[in-house]
Amino acid sequence: MKSIDNHTNVIPGPIGDLNQRNMEKRIQADMVSAMKAKETVRLASLRAIKAAIMLAKTAEGATGEVDDAAIVKIIQKLVKQRKESALQYNDAGRPELAENELAEAAAMEVYLPKQLSEAELEEQLKVIIAEVGATKPQEMGKVMGVATKKLAGLADGKMISALVKKLLASFAILFALTSCELIGLDKDTIKDILIPDAAKPSKEFTPGNAADEEYAAHAVKYAISDNESPYESVELFGDGTYLIVKTGAVQGMTRAENEYFIEGGYVMKEEGHYTLEDFGTLKVEEKEGEYNLTFDNTYGNRISTVFASKEPVLTDEMTESLCRTWDVSGIDQWMYLGTLKLAEISYIGGTNPHYEGAGISEIDEETLEDLVGETCCKVIFSPSGTYYCTYNNGTVLYSTWTWANKEQGTLFYDWKKGENEEGYVTVRFDGDKCSIYEDYTIDLSGALTEEDLEDAMEDEEFVDLEEILGSSEINLRYLIVNKFQPAK
Repeated sequence: MKSIDNHTNVIPGPIGDLNQRNMEKRIQADMVSAMKAKETVRLASLRAIKAAIMLAKTAEGATGEVDDAAIVKIIQKLVKQRKESALQYNDAGRPELAENELAEAAAMEVYLPKQLSEAELEEQLKVIIAEVGATKPQEMGKVMGVATKKLAGLADGKMISALVKKLLASFAILFALTSCELIGLDKDTIKDILIPDAAKPSKEFTPGNAADEEYAAHAVKYAISDNESPYESVELFGDGTYLIVKTGAVQGMTRAENEYFIEGGYVMKEEGHYTLEDFGTLKVEEKEGEYNLTFDNTYGNRISTVFASKEPVLTDEMTESLCRTWDVSGIDQWMYLGTLKLAEISYIGGTNPHYEGAGISEIDEETLEDLVGETCCKVIFSPSGTYYCTYNNGTVLYSTWTWANKEQGTLFYDWKKGENEEGYVTVRFDGDKCSIYEDYTIDLSGALTEEDLEDAMEDEEFVDLEEILGSSEINLRYLIVNKFQPAK
């Protein structure tokens, strides 16, 4: 990565420290310092922050002033934009542009609050999990919705997501131990069991042949840069639906009563002019590479956004095969704790969605209904990098995706974005069908106690607890096959 210009007068710290010196004045002084020292990267970053602050001051309805808390939010958004741009530039084969984006992001981050350590973050999340009453991994969205608000600016979203997943995984283990048929396996067998060849990176990755969606040629995403706008982005999908993301939504967040997402169908009246179902109209005007977006909603409120940019769209054959709306036809899942097989279950989609597998018959009907409701039934992959899941109970998961290796068919989405985790996240096509394979491990060291396991398995005499707990690590392994077919 490109090195960041050295400077000594910028002192990172929490917002409380920054208030000892007004951030706007501090940024102005640092701009002068960067100019004198000819620190090009730092200067460009500070100018971008200054421009965003001025835009916020002069936006429609603004008071002409912004406080330090608002400036922190502005900087967070700018950092996020640059990191996302870096990923897109890397995907497009432009690493030099990606390096510059990351260098500017790093220069901006020194003005953000001090980040929580992993241990501090975990303690905070334990409290939040207790507050919301979450008891299973499927309630991750409920926890994330609260955590991202309470911990805004104090921790990276991917770290929050990973720790929430780890903490809730212990509940999944105890659920599986008490509800499903247990099978002991030897150490050699567990290493390679049930990893389909299709889940492994391969040079024989071939595209699918599903028919193009009706509005595929019009798929587009506009990222809104007006910091006073209530909207962060608007995207038109190839299936004729739209998604407006409100300011405050974060990657990995689930929808709670439509708080952050507005969605529905759209009709293109003419080029750049759209009628949005359950919202109003959207008019797009291009001016020298930038875009003016005008929203007229059904409540008579007109909101004009002066600055917006069109997100890059990937147009290669593999991306076009993936990017559409998919119905989830089935999900096969296996779960292991060390050499112990905890569960083997399958979700069957369609008109009568349900779960099958060992031990399912022992689970009460209400729990099974909740499990079905908390299972994804529809997925959208967009050529602008949006990943959007709709669940049977109507909630959604909003995130992004990117190719990890297009030639081998591996990609990252949700908490995996930009991370080099163990396991496989691999897409494969079979005619007009699509499957995504996942194989990943969670280190649960410290999340479970020997007493937890002994209590859960007191009647399972064949289980060798000493073998499971004899090492310094307790690993929970998931093997998942997600099966898709074109949405109807």
